[in-house]
Amino acid sequence: MGNKILCALLIILYLLTNSCSHTKYLEDGEYLVTKNTIKFKEKRNIKKNKEVTDNLLGIANPKPNSGFLNIPLKIYRLTKDHKEKGIKNYLYKTFAEEPSLYDPAKVDISKLKMNKYLLDHGYIGSQVTVDTITKRKTIEIEYNVDVKKRHTIRSITQVSDTTNIGVILRGLTYYSKLKVGAFYSKESIDAERLRLSKTLRNRGYLNISEENFFFTIDTQFLENVVDITMNYKLPNEENRLKQFKLGNTYIHSLTREIPPENFTPDTVFIKPGMYDIQYYEILRPDVLDITVDQDSSELISIERQQLTINHFISYGLYKFVNQKYSDPYGDSLNILDRHIYLTPGSDASLGAEFELNNRSGNFFGTAITSSFSNNNTFRGAEIFSVGVTLGTEVQFNRNQSLLNTLIADVNLGLDIPRLLIPFFYKKPSTFFIPHTKINFSNLFESRLESYTALRSSFNFSYQWRETKKSNHLLSPLSVTYLDILSTSALFQERLETDRRLFLSLQDIIDLGLEYTFTYTNQSSSRVKNYSYLNVAARLSGNTLNAIVKTENADGQKILFNTPFSQYSKLGVDYRLYFPFRKSQLVARVNSGIAYAYGNADEVPYNEQFVVGGSQSLRGFDFRGLGPGSYVLQTDPDNIVANQFYDQTGDILIEMNLEYRFPMIGFLKGAVFMDAGNIWLINANVDKPGGLFETDKFLNQIAVNTGYGFRLDFNFLLIRLDLGFVLRRPYIDDGFDWTFNRENAFTGDWINENRNFQLGIGYPF
Repeated sequence: MGNKILCALLIILYLLTNSCSHTKYLEDGEYLVTKNTIKFKEKRNIKKNKEVTDNLLGIANPKPNSGFLNIPLKIYRLTKDHKEKGIKNYLYKTFAEEPSLYDPAKVDISKLKMNKYLLDHGYIGSQVTVDTITKRKTIEIEYNVDVKKRHTIRSITQVSDTTNIGVILRGLTYYSKLKVGAFYSKESIDAERLRLSKTLRNRGYLNISEENFFFTIDTQFLENVVDITMNYKLPNEENRLKQFKLGNTYIHSLTREIPPENFTPDTVFIKPGMYDIQYYEILRPDVLDITVDQDSSELISIERQQLTINHFISYGLYKFVNQKYSDPYGDSLNILDRHIYLTPGSDASLGAEFELNNRSGNFFGTAITSSFSNNNTFRGAEIFSVGVTLGTEVQFNRNQSLLNTLIADVNLGLDIPRLLIPFFYKKPSTFFIPHTKINFSNLFESRLESYTALRSSFNFSYQWRETKKSNHLLSPLSVTYLDILSTSALFQERLETDRRLFLSLQDIIDLGLEYTFTYTNQSSSRVKNYSYLNVAARLSGNTLNAIVKTENADGQKILFNTPFSQYSKLGVDYRLYFPFRKSQLVARVNSGIAYAYGNADEVPYNEQFVVGGSQSLRGFDFRGLGPGSYVLQTDPDNIVANQFYDQTGDILIEMNLEYRFPMIGFLKGAVFMDAGNIWLINANVDKPGGLFETDKFLNQIAVNTGYGFRLDFNFLLIRLDLGFVLRRPYIDDGFDWTFNRENAFTGDWINENRNFQLGIGYPF
């Protein structure tokens, strides 16, 4: 299957890169743009040369047609009387691009935009000129930049008047976006104008905007420096300078339908200065109290007013949330009443969905889920949900049966939009509503030819965010009960010969607490480097070990006649993303350690680490590597051995590097390199070479490389990766580079060291 897909993709690529000439159908006077270049007259004057070059190239227009590894891809253009049919014509129409033709007007506009970019970024006095190089029907455009040194800020003069606004502005200089000694840029000026206006609007000056601030830039006295003076212009109307306070808040809980004639809604008193004018109760008064921010007599803050709207929207109960202010009143005409209009949506839903999923190891699943949810169970925006899932998994791997797993899952959940902590009941302090989540799951799993099991779990957790960048998930109570219902004869035989597998996959209670921290500084507003960090920790069994005294015949403490696990686990996943104009470089380090102690000799099977598969080391099968230099000797005729590799570890070190780039339309490509392995904390006679040793582990790092294709349909990404093993362990021979073997680069070597991985979505 993998070879057929790869061949099809290569045929498409061949047709698009080896057909008719680029310029076959160009008319007289038309030139195909093949290249844009930026040349600096004084390159030493440029700071961050590559960044400036990339930004200028991004401005340049028209742009050459896309290419792959510097191979120009074919354009598609037919004459009016062209009637060619067939597969080649179809492929051109489907995948190829319209030609990028030279347009002097567009080039002139690009030159003006480049001059503005240089001016806005402090390269004051720089000028761009254009040269062209024509070859037959193609043209290269060369933008020559006479670049001047970048100007820095020598001084910043603040406002000096004594009005209330002037006093406030002088107190805000510490957090200014403009700093003496920094490079001048219009972006910093605009950011400072926005900061100042937002600050004033959050202090009651509702009619102030960034248009009220302007800066004068003086460059005439010295070279390469600027003097900046901040100014603000006052609105003409006197009331636009007023500092407004909040009067009463009226919450209008509207009805979905037109109310009967002469119907008078109830007015419910929530607290002084806050009232709910309702046709019927949607949210309880105490919930409205913690949802609505700011009280009477407070200076109106636009940010905190938006906070209230965000809270109502996040509940998912309302189709529309609108807010209006009354006309000003009071002795100084500086008091505004707030009216919040809430249009309710449906508070219950019933649905069914078909799902296609993928997990590491070429496991592909299909599932049908039926679900019901009530979005306002106790009049507090609580979401109660029930879901039933029936599904199956297949696995595309060598020497393994296709159908692998059957599952049936019943899930109950309750999501409460506040922290349900005794004696703790307060308003949310950020734009993000904290949540208390309660979940119960009963999962029946049948691994064909191996075992059937029932996995019941209960999880009570808190989720909250301080900022858009960070997320916390704390589960003070997380319980899982694994009941092995039956095992096949072949699998039972394997359990009896592998004590680690037997201890990690038995009837067990896993009770503990978890904490997960996630951070990302990805920005949707601009393309720049960003990172992702996920830290997950779990402690299990310590409380039970302290209070439970009953033991079984093996000396293990038991609860309800079942032993419980006791272990600690820590995982860290760190990623760096380097986006370019159309491509992206991603680097990842994934590590973890799990240690069993006290009442357990091994960590539960699902909590152990594995490598290999479509989301890990892609040159290896899922669970097909490690621990350490251990090599599993499989039996091609043993179905269980081929479906259930026990190559798991207590320590994980994994590194990935992937370069992603566009090809044609929705077809994208990637080249990658993966490295890593797993190890055991304690020596195991059944896994020789699996022990983690500080003086040996670096020599036990496996390495693979490869390339891949992605079909990106925006809503779905299908990924095909071909991984080649560069370094692996060999039976009785330790680790070695595969190209050092006697059969290197032969057909047998390729078959032994290549692995196709089919996946859905990016691996990281």
